[in-house]
Amino acid sequence: MKWQYSAGDTLIIGIGVPIVFSVGLCGNFAFLFVIARIKRMRTITNFYLGNIAIADMIFLTTASGFYLSSFAKSSLIEDTIFESSIGCTLNFLPCMTGYFGSMILVTLVTLERFYAICFPLQHRSINGKGRTVKLVIISWLISLAFGAATVTGYGHHITYCFVWPETEEFHSIPTIKNACTGFNNFFWLLSTATETLPFLLTLCANTIMYVFIIKALGRRSVTKAEATQETQMKRVRNQVAFMLIINGSLFFLCQAPYRIVAIENFVVEITGDKFLSKSLHDTLLALGRTLFFINSAINTYVYNAVSPFYREAFKEAFCCVFVGKEAKAVSRTTTISN
Repeated sequence: MKWQYSAGDTLIIGIGVPIVFSVGLCGNFAFLFVIARIKRMRTITNFYLGNIAIADMIFLTTASGFYLSSFAKSSLIEDTIFESSIGCTLNFLPCMTGYFGSMILVTLVTLERFYAICFPLQHRSINGKGRTVKLVIISWLISLAFGAATVTGYGHHITYCFVWPETEEFHSIPTIKNACTGFNNFFWLLSTATETLPFLLTLCANTIMYVFIIKALGRRSVTKAEATQETQMKRVRNQVAFMLIINGSLFFLCQAPYRIVAIENFVVEITGDKFLSKSLHDTLLALGRTLFFINSAINTYVYNAVSPFYREAFKEAFCCVFVGKEAKAVSRTTTISN
């Protein structure tokens, strides 16, 4: 029955969402801890990445809370615990603000890398902590504005009442469902457009900047004085290019399936024409929702997998914690024995 969770939904929400939420929250908290503990990690780039971690945690917490609470409440799909439009708004506003915050900040990091690599002299003249803080504040304000516009498609509470057949299989199914939806058709279209257009624009912008960055890295020549370091420089170039490709590709690929479905829904609402089969639509929707969560959970792990610099910082931060605890324990034991 279309109103109830399928076996796949049960597996994804009941098991997948808690795992991704836990892994993502731990990873993002760990990254913020490393920045706070290791002085050399307090760079401008990591200030951006730290804010991305915060945006991801906001999204993970609110989105996971919505799906898990709805799943625990009843067998009806997305039967929310919210019983008013205020509740729907208070849940989806931070959720969408976190989503847009992550997208804008990722683009901002790409822009900084683009200027640093393609226009290094100009970048040095304008780069600074004050400018970075202002850009991050502006990013959060824009994210909040986009989030508020998007909430018009989720912030309206509606109650569905069902009359099920008088048979045993329907006895345990609730007769009332609370849902968060758009205030009307116009606001739903506005919400969908607000979610989709920034995604397409940032996808194009990031792709173009990454192409220029990789080309600039490939054009850098090695002087005679640096000839002995040529192998090392090539290795660094490859690492940087690889990290750029991985970060950019994963961020947008994880969101692509859900955005394709959103675009089709928008086209269907305007023209009535579908370009996806029902099975492909449902598959992309389930895959898109799953990848949405994964995207907010994997950034920290990508940094560690690709960059030796970040791996060393993580080892140093957490080894210091464990060594410090062991030292304190030994100190207490010595004091007691004396």
